[in-house]
Amino acid sequence: MIIEKPDLSFTSDPGWIAEREKLWDQYCESRYSELRGSTLKARRQFFFHGTLDKPREHGLGEKSFLRVNINDFPLRSPEGWDYLVYEYGGYNDREVQELAVYQVLPGLKYLGWSLEEELALWEYFFQATYERSIRSPKLTKRKGVPIEGDLPLVKVISQYSSGLSSLLKGTANASPKCLHKADFLISALSEIDSILLAKDTVLRRKLDALFKRLVKSRDNLPVQYEGDFSAFYSRLSSAISDDQVDPVIKNMWIKWSG
Repeated sequence: MIIEKPDLSFTSDPGWIAEREKLWDQYCESRYSELRGSTLKARRQFFFHGTLDKPREHGLGEKSFLRVNINDFPLRSPEGWDYLVYEYGGYNDREVQELAVYQVLPGLKYLGWSLEEELALWEYFFQATYERSIRSPKLTKRKGVPIEGDLPLVKVISQYSSGLSSLLKGTANASPKCLHKADFLISALSEIDSILLAKDTVLRRKLDALFKRLVKSRDNLPVQYEGDFSAFYSRLSSAISDDQVDPVIKNMWIKWSG
């Protein structure tokens, strides 16, 4: 199966270019401030046109390569991600976890992504509920199979905790994405039991911090997110009350919620 490069003719539209320049100035210039010469030129070329000559000279094979290119590709849609996975996936065993933990789970508003784009990326790589094994919908050119990797529970809890913390503090450019994914969090919590928490002190600490922030840190939540937060909180609280999680997790929740 061959996946062709999607139509990127829109990248020649003057209006699109002007908006893209703003994105580069706001989100990319500082990120790539250390790049020079042909390396910087290649990154700009990819950001504005979706083309990358000699990818091996610009990071192909590094665990972050696919993640960075998904972030910078002009087309933020399943069609674009199909192509990027096909073209650049399958070169590093850690690329999927890198992508999941640092691109799919976190809020991307600070990188210029819209909420719709963030949710579309989430739903492209993740199922509706948590599964430790992640698998891309489409195959790679290099290996002829999808890319696969693990999504550790501690990374999920950590990203929910940090994302909600930023949102509840009113941090500029904090994304509300996690508020739309209550069931994913609940399903992740259902995988955690007392034995795992006893062994993984980092997971326990992250989970305790998540619950504390949800219950105690709402003072600076932006008004426009209050409805989504209330729905998220209600869904999570009901699931815990209905014993969809281990008793030890329920007790951790009660410690903060009363």
